[in-house]
This record gives sequence, C-alpha cells and structure tokens, in this order.
Amino acid sequence: MRRSLVQRMLAGVAAVLAVAAGGGVLRGALPASDAASPPARGVASPRPPEPFSLADVQSRKVPRGSSLIAVPKARSIRAYRRPRARRTRRLRPRVIEGQRVPMRFMVVAQRKGWVRVQLPSRPNRSTAWLRRRDVVLTTTPYRLVIDRKRHRLSVINRNRLTLRVPIAVGSSLTPTPRGRYYVTDLIRSRDPFYGPYALGLSAHSPVLTSYAGGNGQLGIHGTNQPWSIGKDVSHGCIRVRNRFVRRLARAVPIGTPVVIR
Repeated sequence: MRRSLVQRMLAGVAAVLAVAAGGGVLRGALPASDAASPPARGVASPRPPEPFSLADVQSRKVPRGSSLIAVPKARSIRAYRRPRARRTRRLRPRVIEGQRVPMRFMVVAQRKGWVRVQLPSRPNRSTAWLRRRDVVLTTTPYRLVIDRKRHRLSVINRNRLTLRVPIAVGSSLTPTPRGRYYVTDLIRSRDPFYGPYALGLSAHSPVLTSYAGGNGQLGIHGTNQPWSIGKDVSHGCIRVRNRFVRRLARAVPIGTPVVIR
C-alpha cells in the first residue's frame, strides 16, 4: 500500500489502488461474457445483478462454488447489530471522483428475514445485519485467494482454478492481514504506480490506522515496479503485474470474496 484507495481520494489525488495480475500461468480463459470494458475513468459500473430469493438459497439453487452478495435496494440502508435491535446505523455509499461507489456487501450468514454481511470498515471483518426485504441477493462465481508465503494470487471460478499469478505483499512492519474479505469497489486508475484498474478491499492495515489522510484501506493493485513482485515490500496492499489487469477488472464483480492466508 503506497496510498490507500480512500486516502488517495480524500487527498484529492486522481489515481487509486488498482488490481492487476500478470506473469503467471493462465489455466483456462475468463468468460467471454466479461469482455465489456468498464468506463474510461472513475468508478467502474458493476455488472447487472442476478437476483436470488431466500427460497432459492434455502433450496440450494445458487450455483455450487458461488458466494452471495447483498445489494441494497435504496441509496442508503439501515444496519443492525443484531436482528430487531433498537439501535441502528445508516449505511451510505462513498463518493469517489464525484461518483457514488455502488454498495455491495458479502453475505456471511442469514436467517429468516435477515442477512448478516461483512462491512467495508474497521475493525477488519466487522459485520452487521440487514433486513432481507431491503436488499437484493446476487451471486458471484469468483473467489480470490492470496497466498502470502508463496507470493501468489489465485482466481477461482466455481471451485475451478482460472488464473494464478505472482504477487508482492506487505513488509514485516506493515503486513498484509490474514482473513476473509471482499472487493468493495472497482476504480480505473490514472497513476502508473497502481496500473490501469483498482480493486479496493474491505481489509484495512493492522498497523497504519491513518495514512495520507485516509483510514488505511487496502487493495490489490498493479505496479510500475515489476521487480517488487515476489517480495514483502508493500505497506500492506497486494501488488501484481499489469498484464492481466483488464481481464480481472472485467470479470471480478464487486462483492467477490478475497481470502488472504
């Protein structure tokens, strides 16, 4: 992490974290249906949601290997510490480069009338309950797996390895935190340091509580320093080469799980 996604925006800098991948072994192609390019600048538009009802989930109609994403129906949504709790808080989308970042939440549990989601805020892996009637459930077939020791990123599509590429991770002083997170936003970068696109994560640095005016949000981003790949050199972000960044940006939707181990 040179500058976090939110930090860069708050500092008024146009470029942000970018996700990229490169230099690895491609094992199968990403779907042809993902070939449409995101907008030329700013916040990239997520693909249209594929709705699933609670009955679909309970009847196991959701494809095997897919993960659930909760998409708020309104511009803001009320979050509960537990179902039917009296005290609530209102979640609203962030604004980057004058554009609202679409809210998406990774579903981690559910019960009748409620879904529990991970939040893109501190502390890491914090959660809240949302009313089922306030969201549309969608799915993603993708999962990103970050192996810090082996310095590699794997893209899993419905339990099948699609892509594996080398990466750089955080240094011993600013480590990349372990855990299960998700992609919170997709940005097109104009700074060569981060590559052409950005995938912000719900993860935050465990040691940098503030950085360049932001809150230490991490991401997976490309780099114009390919010599750093394979090393522990970043401020916590995951660096990858830019070769496959466009394919990843087109294929991996907001809400996709990211497992860092």
